[in-house]
Parts: sequence; structure tokens; C-alpha cells
Amino acid sequence: MSTFREAILPALSSINGMINALDLAPTDLKIVTRKWSSGTRHEGTFGDEYLQIPAGTMVEEIGNREIAGSGGDYVMGDLRCGPIYPYFKGQCCDGEPGGFTVEQLQPRVEDESTETIYRCAQKHGLGTGWSGDYSLVALEREDPLEFFLVIRRLVEAQDPIPPIGL
Repeated sequence: MSTFREAILPALSSINGMINALDLAPTDLKIVTRKWSSGTRHEGTFGDEYLQIPAGTMVEEIGNREIAGSGGDYVMGDLRCGPIYPYFKGQCCDGEPGGFTVEQLQPRVEDESTETIYRCAQKHGLGTGWSGDYSLVALEREDPLEFFLVIRRLVEAQDPIPPIGL
């Protein structure tokens, strides 16, 4: 017998699958793991690996009230992306497991040749102004059914900021 969580996650993920199939989401979000050939960030050539976040994931700017209540953790222009569903073994709409692990959403960078970039791109000509590269500020998990990413725009040639703990 499965738990409510195990039963509901495939259904929630299927909803995202429908939004993805209908191509309705205004923002595309990918997690990019970039490896530099020189062994040092921003030197030499690089290769990217992409992890696509489902199209049904909402992207919105964090409001003034939340910024004021964050104790300095959030600033104007930070974006919250979610809900993103945690990994589950049950079958989704395509017959495969779904969701994401913490390690997928917040990859460990273990050497100076690797960096993680959170890339937003607008779709359908919608002008959100959010297209660009971001770093992770926080990975939030307030309940067992969803994660939220809080990301901040990268300034040119700036190393990603260390994220706030889970």
C-alpha cells in the first residue's frame, strides 16, 4: 500500500506534463552544469550538461514584503521557481519515475573547473525581462510535496553565490 505522497506525486507531475505538451508556460528553466577545460572557471573552453525543469514550473519575482522579512537573504530581482516535485518511484504519465532529487536541483561543485548556472529563457515573445543566467540563493522545501528554487541574476564574470542551506 502506498502513502498519499507516493500516490499524488505522479498525478501532480502529469499535470506539468500536460502543460509541457501544450507549450503554455511563458518561461523555460534549465540547470546548467558547466565544466571548464583548463581546470579553472572562466578559462579555456567549456562543455555544458542541461537538466530541464518541467514547463509547468512557475517563475515569479519575490515580493517586497518577503524581501523585507528575509533578514537580507533575498534582494530585489530574485526569482522563485516552483513548485518542483521531489523524486518519486511511481509511474508518471510516460511510465517513468519523475520528480527531482536535492542533488539534481542543487548540484555539488567539487572542484574549480565546474559551475552551476540556472538559466531562464522567455518563450512565445513574452517580455518578462527574466531571460538570463542566475545562481542559486536557496532551495526551499516547506512540505514533502514540493521544492522551490530562489535564484539571483549573475553579474558578468561573477562566481555563483553560495546557497542558503535547506
